[in-house]
Amino acid sequence: MDIKYNEALKYYDSKNYDKAFKLFEELAHSGNLNAQMAVATMLEEGDKIKRNLKQAYYWYEKAALQNDVEALHIYALYCLKKGEKNKGYTMLNQATGLNYVPAINSLANIYDYGDFGYEVNKKKAIELYKKACLLNDSQSCKNLYSLLRELESKEDVYQYIKEEIGFFKFFKIIILGRIKNWFSNFF
Repeated sequence: MDIKYNEALKYYDSKNYDKAFKLFEELAHSGNLNAQMAVATMLEEGDKIKRNLKQAYYWYEKAALQNDVEALHIYALYCLKKGEKNKGYTMLNQATGLNYVPAINSLANIYDYGDFGYEVNKKKAIELYKKACLLNDSQSCKNLYSLLRELESKEDVYQYIKEEIGFFKFFKIIILGRIKNWFSNFF
């Protein structure tokens, strides 16, 4: 990793946010992906610097153009909210293709609920929830189960889970997700 980037991290960790931001920004302008994400996050959150959403999304877009999955997801949602449906949808699909679970869930929600003016497509929502579930995301497993229960009988849902995911794997993912959530309340 870049020496200047490590220096910026040290400034950030020592709470010298102005120096950290200046170094991150310098590196971001030279194309450093990690620095672009750092600048975007600091600007979006107003993390000890003045909040500037326009500039934050500028840097998220730069990082997204370098295929950073988190940036693709964040910028895609920003585009969708602004009404730039094609651009947002394309980036969301790109992050989904890279198996980024939050993007998969966002796309599944679009199809499940018709978010951002898209037509509801329960079949696509099921496929996406299944994909994220198989990537060990417990919330996706729960969403998959709920959606299937809306559309199918209990027996058909159990058959689907058995054939497509496996009972043991399905329940293991859900249980481990609950344990993880429980522990996150304490640590």
